Amino acid sequence: MNPSHQQKEMGEKVAPRYKVITPNIWLETQPALFPEIPPEPPEIIVPYLKLYLRALLNQGMISLHFQRFLNGFKP
Repeated sequence: MNPSHQQKEMGEKVAPRYKVITPNIWLETQPALFPEIPPEPPEIIVPYLKLYLRALLNQGMISLHFQRFLNGFKP
């Protein structure tokens, strides 16, 4: 298991800008600073990003067809 995925203790600091309030709630201690973003997304999340983009495109198409239907367009 990757050490960064282990459960953090309450009060622990993570990546000097987060404080663990509870294991599921982390406090942003420097909200004015931009987060560190890697130049390329990790390979493990690339499939999710592709699916998310596809869901956004599908939602747009559904909205377009629904709007046409409301305006009297019959498919």
